Amino acid sequence: MTIKTHTFKVLKKTLLLTLFFGTFSFAQSQNIIDTLNVEYINKLTDYYNFQTAKTEFKISEIENKKIKKQLLSDYQDKKKEFLILVKKGIFIEHKMYSNIIAEILNNIKLGNPNLDLKEIKILIAISDEINAYNCGDQIVVINLPLILNFENHLELAYVISHEIAHQKLNHVYASMLKRSELYNSKEVKKKTIEIQKQKFNKGNVAADFVKKIVYTNRGESRKLEHQADSLGYILFKNAYPKFDSYSIKTLKKLKNIDVENDSLVKNDFINYFQLPTLKFNNDWLTSEIAIYNYQKSEKFWNIDSLRTHPDCDARINFLKNKFNIDEKSISVDATNFSALKINADKEYVLGLYFLEEYGRSLYQTLLKLKKNPNDVFLKKMIYDNLIKLQEARNNYTLNKYLETENPKFSESYNQFLCLIRNLRKNELNQIITFYKY
Repeated sequence: MTIKTHTFKVLKKTLLLTLFFGTFSFAQSQNIIDTLNVEYINKLTDYYNFQTAKTEFKISEIENKKIKKQLLSDYQDKKKEFLILVKKGIFIEHKMYSNIIAEILNNIKLGNPNLDLKEIKILIAISDEINAYNCGDQIVVINLPLILNFENHLELAYVISHEIAHQKLNHVYASMLKRSELYNSKEVKKKTIEIQKQKFNKGNVAADFVKKIVYTNRGESRKLEHQADSLGYILFKNAYPKFDSYSIKTLKKLKNIDVENDSLVKNDFINYFQLPTLKFNNDWLTSEIAIYNYQKSEKFWNIDSLRTHPDCDARINFLKNKFNIDEKSISVDATNFSALKINADKEYVLGLYFLEEYGRSLYQTLLKLKKNPNDVFLKKMIYDNLIKLQEARNNYTLNKYLETENPKFSESYNQFLCLIRNLRKNELNQIITFYKY
């Protein structure tokens, strides 16, 4: 990005923020999520390249040439995808969020002086997923919605401890190496040849074989979770010795944390998109999923067995039994943590907007507006996102900014995607005009 282009984007953002948050003080507007922080993006890119260079050197020393070649290829693909996210601005610095995470990391370091944690970097990501993960190379990622779903810093601290444990146990690299070894094993090669020789039913045989590999890997993944829970608990307890029961409280919360707490129903869509001059059309909600019903046959994957959260009960029992944890109720001051959420809804939808996730930003805007129907900022965000989606449709690039329906999405989100795509040009124009400010 050139300096001139960046300057233009910053000016554009400043004007929008002035418009949206005109009643805020200058100091408050300084805390708005910045996805165009070029200095931060460059520093993070340099850090990641430095860390990955060490891993690439480690891979280069593998003796088996085929395993080395595949692992290096997989690793470089992973590196490329991560750097795309960095360049896009997914990872952000934010005065309040970054400060509390830095404080938690510092406490973990002070409580565990025998572990080398100096290179650990914790990133905050703008994402719609309520999740956290270790991606190897000393990096832990915390998605912003996860922070906003926690009640206090201790819950966040346990998750960070758990993900640091994954890093210290080198799980990401070990898993990638094991996968490369597996796909170059005699068993897989032999089975592949057998499948290729078959005249009939190749697809089903191949699917069954891949399913076996996936479920075997999933069983291995559960073992890794137990390992990370164990070390993570130790890291957390050493940092917060009086609050070790929050390890169990956090796992209980994680069990259902990604269940959608709110949704949009038909009446909501009528409320947002039926105008004095435009009657709501039921055909807007006619879904491709409903028409084609491509889930007629038995699901290829047993979805629950591929998720981490249903394993939380087993992880809770494992942790309680291994460390004899007393689930005592200890109150904690959550004043500072609660302050993070004051303008979180606005920051989140605006962050998605500046990442050009216009569909996601609009959907989240409608969900927030349902709770705050008179919020002027959110109504303005409807207009701004619709304008961008209209431009994309006119330029035949809508799929870049608006996802297509998918069985993995909630019914609410799929209906939203369906409606936006089913709007005719003149209908979309009327809705945009209605929300224009």
